[in-house]
Amino acid sequence: MLRARGRTRVDWVRLGFAVLLFGIALLTALPAPIRAAWLVGLVAGEGGHWLAPVALLTLVPGWRASAPGRIAGVLGIAAAFLFAMPAMLAFRMSHAVSAEVSRAFGPTPWAATAHASRTNPVELLDLYTGVPIGDTRVRTLTFATRDAEELRLDLHTAAQPAGPSPLLIIVHGGSWRTGDRTELDALARYFAARGVAVAMPDYRLAPDHRYPAARDDVIAATAFLRARAADLGLDASRVAYLGRSAGAQLAISTAVAAAGDPAVRGVVSLYGPLDLRWGYANPGNPRVLDGRAALRGYLGGTPDEVPQQYDDASPVTGVDPRMPPVLMIHGARDDLVSPVHTERFAARMEWAGQRHLALILPWATHGCDAILRGPCGQITLYAVERFLGDVLR
Repeated sequence: MLRARGRTRVDWVRLGFAVLLFGIALLTALPAPIRAAWLVGLVAGEGGHWLAPVALLTLVPGWRASAPGRIAGVLGIAAAFLFAMPAMLAFRMSHAVSAEVSRAFGPTPWAATAHASRTNPVELLDLYTGVPIGDTRVRTLTFATRDAEELRLDLHTAAQPAGPSPLLIIVHGGSWRTGDRTELDALARYFAARGVAVAMPDYRLAPDHRYPAARDDVIAATAFLRARAADLGLDASRVAYLGRSAGAQLAISTAVAAAGDPAVRGVVSLYGPLDLRWGYANPGNPRVLDGRAALRGYLGGTPDEVPQQYDDASPVTGVDPRMPPVLMIHGARDDLVSPVHTERFAARMEWAGQRHLALILPWATHGCDAILRGPCGQITLYAVERFLGDVLR
């Protein structure tokens, strides 16, 4: 009798463990109800290959001995499947990603050093051991002063550059009101180790500083680097931008402002809000992110109150035939910035007859590239390497 009661207690603990894991796993497939759930779902989606074996611990011997144990086993199997799904989908679409990227930008990655580039969109071993980065050097420079506030940038370069390096300017996200230049440090070091100098500038934040202040700061950082290119070991004739979330809107807006400049070779948008009127009319869940409040703080009002601000700040309205090539990566499950933004911008690039590629990742949500070793992080590295290999040569 005591042994049976002990077995039952174990199975109820097993069931509680299974319910917890299944609830987390559901966030890889269902919309996040609150911001904390989005963050958990992000980690579960990009690191689920670690959690799937944990979920199968519900099947340790004895799980069939009672009803709670059997329910726990079924939930554990279901959770393991959901956790593994992002990596499975990434491998399934790996060939298509490779073909699409090669068609748009060619098969040759950027690599000016001995550090290895990505040979496949997703590598199984790297999911567990991490993505090799390499040795880099970083300098912090002040590029402008605004209202007695110094604006700085971090310049990452290879430890031993092989001559003047092309320049990639990475613009951080944060709904235009948070974040700083350290946000994408691992991504910067990865490309710097492979011979692309990477600058990551700070910019003035909303609501204290409204559009176009942030964009003008990115322009100022670009001008500063190009003016000092010889001293910094940069090739000022080869410049590209990469932006994440709000940073993507700033990166493309900067490229729009420089349309026709032959030195601006390309732009990468990672899940950027690119049609701000549409975004205000179709906001996401405000319990995850109050997108309308972010837009009002950034632009100074609603589309009815400041229509020109929305038009000027929306990259979709600035597309013209002088635009450089654009690579866009977006998660189909993005709860903060809908992939419709990327689809609408891609349609405008098609209209303008300019080279572009939009990769929509079916499992991915906002911020999916934050874990470089994850499925989205690896695909992002692979696609951006080939994009830079084309536009910066």
